Amino acid sequence: MTTPHSVDFMPPRSAWLFGHVGGPVARRRQVMALVASALLLAAATAGWWFGRPQPAPAPVATVLPAVRPAVSVAPSLSAADRARINRVVRRLNTPWGSIFEALENQAGARAALLSLETDADRGVVRVSTEGPSLDELLQHAEQVQATAPFVRTRLLRIESPEGAAATAVAIPPGLTRLSFDLVIE
Repeated sequence: MTTPHSVDFMPPRSAWLFGHVGGPVARRRQVMALVASALLLAAATAGWWFGRPQPAPAPVATVLPAVRPAVSVAPSLSAADRARINRVVRRLNTPWGSIFEALENQAGARAALLSLETDADRGVVRVSTEGPSLDELLQHAEQVQATAPFVRTRLLRIESPEGAAATAVAIPPGLTRLSFDLVIE
């Protein structure tokens, strides 16, 4: 009697990979196929990783904060603040270059400039001169008035050596002082 063969679900000990039975040459082929598959998978993954589009890095210098819209409401200033600001603006807008040029061009050897003061609120420049005679000082004042930035002249004070003796002002003998305002355009 023959015994029926039993079904054996376990592979023999010589089956190494995927249940295939083989000798040492077959095992080497199986290992080489496994290594080649792993290398192919690594190459495909690297190709995908380095081939994908990279986002461009944001430049550091061009990142700007959000721009606020311009405020259309003018700040409210009191009348005193506006007057103070206008006074400063008038002082800053005094045409000093043309004033000095006019005074230097018209100042002869006979008239000396003693002082120069500005009153931007009234738009005038106060000039004090000194010379040998009143006629020469008045002629100098008229010549300066005829130059560009000035409109007219207002005489303020005439000091002669005789009148200075009665006051504490010391005027050298033989000289006269003239103070006048030049009105600026």
